[in-house]
Amino acid sequence: TQGSISNKFKDGRTLRELIDDLRSGKIGADDLPPIRVFERDGKIFTLDNRRLKAFQEAGVPIRTVPATAEEIVKDSFKFTTKNEGISIKIRGGL
Repeated sequence: TQGSISNKFKDGRTLRELIDDLRSGKIGADDLPPIRVFERDGKIFTLDNRRLKAFQEAGVPIRTVPATAEEIVKDSFKFTTKNEGISIKIRGGL
């Protein structure tokens, strides 16, 4: 949904650290909340862009759950993609 994401999570962990931990097996998909997804105009989007990027970069299977209507409305400010989610800019780099 987002055109760009920060390279840091709220807890201070960097995107690179999560990617490395997922790749090494230090952290598994079950250790993180599932990624919330929803359909819009026939395409699948997520409300959890940083975690999605980490899983993609690590090459680890992703657990997903349907986002609730309330979550979609609450996080609608995140819908800033200009290319329908094909790519995303990482602020601060990996």
